[in-house]
Amino acid sequence: MILLVMIKKISASSFNQPKFCPTAVWNPFGITFANQTTLGNYPEALFINKNNTIYTVNWQKKEILIWINNSLNRNKTISANFILSKSIFVTNNGDIYYDNSVKNGRIDKWISNTDTFVNVMNVNSGCYGLFIDINNTLYCSMFFNGKIVKRWLNDSEMISTTAVGTGIGGSASNELDQPMGIFVDVNFDLYVADCGNHRIQLFKFEELNGTTIVGEESSNNIISLSYPSGVVLDADKYLFIVDQFNHRIIRSGSNDIRCIIGCDEEGSQSHQLSSPVTLSFDSYGNIFIIDRSNHRIQKFDFLSNSCDNSSNGQLVYSSMLTRNHPTYSRIGCNLPNYYYEAIQVNVNESRYYSLSSSSSIDTYGYIYTKNFYPFDPSINLILENDNSFGKHQFEIKTLLQSTTANILVVTTYSPNATGIFSIIMSGFNNVTLERLINKSSNLCFVALVNPDKCVIGGSCNVQTKGIGITLDDILRYEIQRNETLKNQPLLVKMSVGLTIIMFLLGLINSIFSLLTFQNANLRKVGCGIYLLASSITSLLTISMVTINFWFVLLSQMNSSINLSIHRVGCISIEPLLKLFLYFDTWLNACVAIERAIHVYQGVHFNKEKSKRLARWIIFILPLCITATIIHEPLHRNIFEHRVKDD
Repeated sequence: MILLVMIKKISASSFNQPKFCPTAVWNPFGITFANQTTLGNYPEALFINKNNTIYTVNWQKKEILIWINNSLNRNKTISANFILSKSIFVTNNGDIYYDNSVKNGRIDKWISNTDTFVNVMNVNSGCYGLFIDINNTLYCSMFFNGKIVKRWLNDSEMISTTAVGTGIGGSASNELDQPMGIFVDVNFDLYVADCGNHRIQLFKFEELNGTTIVGEESSNNIISLSYPSGVVLDADKYLFIVDQFNHRIIRSGSNDIRCIIGCDEEGSQSHQLSSPVTLSFDSYGNIFIIDRSNHRIQKFDFLSNSCDNSSNGQLVYSSMLTRNHPTYSRIGCNLPNYYYEAIQVNVNESRYYSLSSSSSIDTYGYIYTKNFYPFDPSINLILENDNSFGKHQFEIKTLLQSTTANILVVTTYSPNATGIFSIIMSGFNNVTLERLINKSSNLCFVALVNPDKCVIGGSCNVQTKGIGITLDDILRYEIQRNETLKNQPLLVKMSVGLTIIMFLLGLINSIFSLLTFQNANLRKVGCGIYLLASSITSLLTISMVTINFWFVLLSQMNSSINLSIHRVGCISIEPLLKLFLYFDTWLNACVAIERAIHVYQGVHFNKEKSKRLARWIIFILPLCITATIIHEPLHRNIFEHRVKDD
């Protein structure tokens, strides 16, 4: 009898709660289901019913958008009177409940049978989460009031009561701070994405004190959350959490909790998210996510073969990190002092695999696709893991493609660590692991200077402190290596065009200034001499800016450029640019000072003395500037990074 009641309760829900195996995995590369053109800016609301009808909101156009049965084309649009709707919920009969709290202070319902709107709840705060449980009780998470309110919809009187929270933001067990997504299970237990407290709270039925089950101060705090905005349960009551400002989706299991989507870093690529807020399942187990700051809905397909254990196999790969291994900088832009081993993972079938480490040292694992670049380890990175289950070993569960290279990089949590390690790979038979040695290009280099840095390529460009135009400043990693200018992205071509225009305008300005101050009558005082010299230094400055731009551009486009050319460019270009720029600045300062003295002395101003002083200053000033920056070319060195063979 109890089982029948539970089945009836589950069937009463209007949303999907798929049942997944413990090894379930989703394709890390999403498909854009709807973009900014359809959704407008910063969408937030999403709901998918059991018929796979998808509901969302375009708050700018005040529209509810509907795709029937997972259709690629929008089937229906409902115009509604709301300002900024944060949440939406749809019942089995097709009625749509939506947040209409901004300025209007209520929750509204669109009745599908009559195409009419009615008010169902009055609120005095933004409702960032809506939910209707199996007892037809409507819940609203009041973001600014720090509480969850509810109303039984079968009651003719519109009376709301506080479900949990005190109405004042706080972090105690009975308090909430900026609550967002909510979920009520068949036992009427309430799960809250307690955004401001960076945690997921569980409030048992009729209890006012919650338990932190994920996040800060949880009993099993093995993962940190940053402003979580959504929480959903599957059929086995495992959590799926929208970790908003970590830009990822978290899934709990029977004995673990791990990232499943957006596990690299924030971004707009197909495997990345930027401030996601809501997720929902379709009946096939696919995950739809409101990717808020990318203004899109992303669909991540459930890989059903990840639960196929019929041909499971296990492979053990053993090796040893030694001081003969290559090194790189695992974090930041420090000197490369992390030993690593790159291993190519060859699979015959694109599917889910698990790779874990076993070692006496604290290992760190990274999965890359296509290629691994030691001097920019963020490129092609798919997933990373360390300290799984608190054992100081990594465990990576991910999709590996048979059509592209899969590279596992094994390194250590601490620098300069060495030792024996083993990789245990589980998944499908007929897989091989082989150490990857890059024989085609075994030399990488970067030039360093203290305190300023001259960086050639790599992610460390963001650390460059010099005044020179760096690749990161100009091209934002858009440049394509070993490609001609014709095949470069539009941003690169625009940078080239703007640089040429700047040079031509600077050249014309300098030539006219030079011709103007060739007139002897304009050089009867020191001011004219300063301006003549400034015409020359301006021409030299814009020329060095252009040379610096093309040096950076061409050296990145052509990876085969000789090391000596990099060394000469690093040592000479930026110091010369500084010399000319500082010289020009001081000349302008001298003009201003002399004009002030001229005004002060009036008719007593000595023009001949002014001319003599100007000539001496123009002679001495470059020497003084050179003395202040001479340490830079003297201390700039090229650091060579060699990938060593066995």
